[in-house]
Amino acid sequence: MIYKLLKTSSIYTLILVLASSCSLTKSGEENETLKNTISQVVIQYLQFSFLSRIEPLESIVIMKDFLRNQEITIDEYQYRVVRLSRRWPIEENPLIQLGVKEVVLDGDNASATLQRMGSGFPELNFKLLWTGSSWVVVDDNIFGKGELYEEGS
Repeated sequence: MIYKLLKTSSIYTLILVLASSCSLTKSGEENETLKNTISQVVIQYLQFSFLSRIEPLESIVIMKDFLRNQEITIDEYQYRVVRLSRRWPIEENPLIQLGVKEVVLDGDNASATLQRMGSGFPELNFKLLWTGSSWVVVDDNIFGKGELYEEGS
């Protein structure tokens, strides 16, 4: 009976949520685990963005804060997300083949910097907030006014 329950997607989702929720203690191994979790949230955010998955994005973005920080409307944001995968030719796309350069923790706030491996690609910067149960994205340098998406448009 328990085996059948574990096979259901709702249980998998619950396990994923519990596994991604972290304590905010910042000592040694726990600190590295927390940084890895933040990196995974950013990577998931980029995957959802690149695949134009608006609905799942809304579960890891505080949209009100994000749109205010980006200085764009929800319509502009959704338009950019839907077109993101075709924004650059593969050889110029700064959102693929990424490495994590830095993750900084500051209480309930975190920032992460990723960059495409190779030379000449811009850094991707993300700000996250701990909501008490998960890390969510509140800002990036991709979608906003004058940011990466608009450069060279």
